Amino acid sequence: MKLSLATFAILLTAASAARVTQQEADEAFECVRRSLTSVDQGNDGSQASCQFLYCFQDFDSKHNRGGLFGKLSYIIDPLCGAEGLVERVFSLGH
Repeated sequence: MKLSLATFAILLTAASAARVTQQEADEAFECVRRSLTSVDQGNDGSQASCQFLYCFQDFDSKHNRGGLFGKLSYIIDPLCGAEGLVERVFSLGH
């Protein structure tokens, strides 16, 4: 569900822009493709969502197309970092 909402938001943002270049569209779809590939590889937790978030933020920085969603996405960056840290700590004990 998280991935679907984020995917919808980026596509809606790109579609509502005055002119979207083919490069921008390709890069936006690449963010989605990478996240779906990650899910296909078994990363169905927050890893795929955080991967999409980082890709979307790079897209926003490069093309200034993220709008309010792009700006607010930086608020949840620490959650992705913290979860990754927790997963690494617990995996060290196994």
